[in-house]
Amino acid sequence: IQVLHPVFLCSPYSVSKSLPITTVFDLVIFDEASQIPLGHAIGSIQRAKRAVICGDQQQMAPQFYFQKLEYQQSDVLHHASFYWKNAMLTHHYRSQYSQLIAFSNQYFYQNKLKTFPLPNIHNAIECVTLNGVYADRKNKIEAKYVAKIIEEKLQKKELDFGVVAFSQTQ
Repeated sequence: IQVLHPVFLCSPYSVSKSLPITTVFDLVIFDEASQIPLGHAIGSIQRAKRAVICGDQQQMAPQFYFQKLEYQQSDVLHHASFYWKNAMLTHHYRSQYSQLIAFSNQYFYQNKLKTFPLPNIHNAIECVTLNGVYADRKNKIEAKYVAKIIEEKLQKKELDFGVVAFSQTQ
């Protein structure tokens, strides 16, 4: 496998657990490094000639609710930001709609984030005020409204839509 395609995709834990310490990587990339406890990454960093640590300091660090305070660790991104060169990536790739990141962009990123906009074919985002009530992890008024929209689209055979709910119950 290494001759054909010498790339490993694995968690830092699997590197430490499964690969010999003599394994050397030309480059190790940690994505979402704010979610990786430092102790989990040491084995990969030790095996690396170079390392790239990517993450967002605005994201919450991993939570260890069931661990004693003295056993909690900080994340890889936190430590790397003190000791290694930092560069901000300014292109927000998870959404093509700047409205979805607008609040965070203004209050956390000093309006430095850019999105990759779609051609203006149609308005894909619509804001609707329903005066619903969120109770017991659901909003019945909102659910009925969304169900009505889905029903209309299915009747018209408009099958190119998606529905996102913020809880499994909803």
